[in-house]
Amino acid sequence: MTVSQEYVEYIIEKLETCLDVEKARFFGGVGIKHNNLQFAMIMGSTFYLCVNDATREKYVSMDSEPFSYLTKKGRIFVRKYYAVPEDIIEDQDTLSLWCHEALDAALKGKT
Repeated sequence: MTVSQEYVEYIIEKLETCLDVEKARFFGGVGIKHNNLQFAMIMGSTFYLCVNDATREKYVSMDSEPFSYLTKKGRIFVRKYYAVPEDIIEDQDTLSLWCHEALDAALKGKT
């Protein structure tokens, strides 16, 4: 899966207005971390945030899809990460809120 460097920089710019973030290679994409905790990723041209049971429904209600990949046995769905709708990416205040929720979900998922 090819990741557009231009898209990665666009997302990083958006995130840096509300968080200190680092990016790192993550399988075929880019993992995004805050204080060494991965809470987001970019695969292809899709930006995903970490979710949990408390936040997942918000993504589902906006017709967001979980991250998935294809194997010889079929499609695997990773319900820990959901795609962020474009209108959320464009709304800086809402994006900040969703990123902080994703950080909380990632932190709670580590324990």
